Amino acid sequence: NTLTFDKSPSYMNLEFFPEVVDYAKAHLPNAKIIATLCNPAERMYSDFNNLVRKTGYKEFYQDYQMKPPRNFSEFVRLLHADNPLCNEKLELCESLRSRYLKKGEYLNNLQPWLNGYGQDNVLIVNMDEDPAMIVKRLLNHVGDEILPESEYPWKEIVSEEYKFNTNPNLAYEGRQSSYQSFDEDMK
Repeated sequence: NTLTFDKSPSYMNLEFFPEVVDYAKAHLPNAKIIATLCNPAERMYSDFNNLVRKTGYKEFYQDYQMKPPRNFSEFVRLLHADNPLCNEKLELCESLRSRYLKKGEYLNNLQPWLNGYGQDNVLIVNMDEDPAMIVKRLLNHVGDEILPESEYPWKEIVSEEYKFNTNPNLAYEGRQSSYQSFDEDMK
């Protein structure tokens, strides 16, 4: 048995990569697919935060003769269809919607994977789930027999004795901190 992992958010961006499921199925017909999903708004915020940190962010908007959004709220307003800017710069609006909004349409993006591989071969994981439950579901999906116990202490991890740090306040504080940092960065 060979265990190979590959991860990319692009696999869920069928607007830009419409052939990815067919390509994967042709080359990896027996693959077990795992889709890790988070709150779509948080995903979009993370995407935007990564975009801001990349070089070329301001230049991208300057190419369209407009000021870049100063914060996440302004960015989201740009994506609304009723934004007057979308009447003037339809190509820009469609590009941004495809890149940031449509990627969060999980049902639309997962359906081709479900159709191509079947529901039994696609595991959908909500990243807000309890980590111990995620591990149990992952092991059930890929089969713990292919993971050597000497390298992967799964039995210990899924036992009641192993404690993950699941303090919801830490996750909330982390999100609040990143939102605050983002707003400060954009000033």
